[in-house]
Amino acid sequence: MKLSELKPGTKIQIRCKKNDLVVDLNATVAQNYGEILLLELIRKDGMVVDFSSPDVDLITIYEDGVGMPKAWVRCKIQRKVIDGEPYHALATPHPSVRVNRRKVSRVILDVPCKLILPSDSFADVRGIVHDLSGMGVGIQLNRKLEKQDHKHLRIEFENSEVEEDEEDLYGDEVDAKIRLEAQVIWKREDDKKKDYYYGCRLTHAEETLGYFMAAKMREANEQNK
Repeated sequence: MKLSELKPGTKIQIRCKKNDLVVDLNATVAQNYGEILLLELIRKDGMVVDFSSPDVDLITIYEDGVGMPKAWVRCKIQRKVIDGEPYHALATPHPSVRVNRRKVSRVILDVPCKLILPSDSFADVRGIVHDLSGMGVGIQLNRKLEKQDHKHLRIEFENSEVEEDEEDLYGDEVDAKIRLEAQVIWKREDDKKKDYYYGCRLTHAEETLGYFMAAKMREANEQNK
């Protein structure tokens, strides 16, 4: 897929990476200009962002909500004025690649969960949390989600309480169920096989998630020794 195939109004994300520091910025496609993509001016904290530093790697990410996210690497962004209007002009010499944004630091769980849906808060929706990272969660469900549910899922792990010997920053013991809020970014649905898989971005997670992930990663490290 080429950048020029993205239509005006499309929402994308610009990932700015320098060493281990990563900052994600939201952007909106304004128009195509040949092989260059003109974006509405990108701002952070009210200020127009300057992308001129040669030490920062720029990656453009696009999610259509169906397949895996697509990414363009080694992007360049400059300020341009076209027909009197200011834009951020985005270009890259590379075609897109499919990416799994949660591949790093992902924990395989396969633990049961239940969901509370915006469309039906009383529905008994059961599923499996397949994997989890600090940014996202992969789930398998026993029913298809309605489109209106994609924007806000509430997920609760079953039989997955944090160990009693875990302590918070103040030294107090932590003993609580894992509850997450997430947004669907891709799906794989097969009505014939009754298989419904969803990849989600975390929008809210309580502090207990960090303790839970740390414990699971310790278990994985012990098993790999």
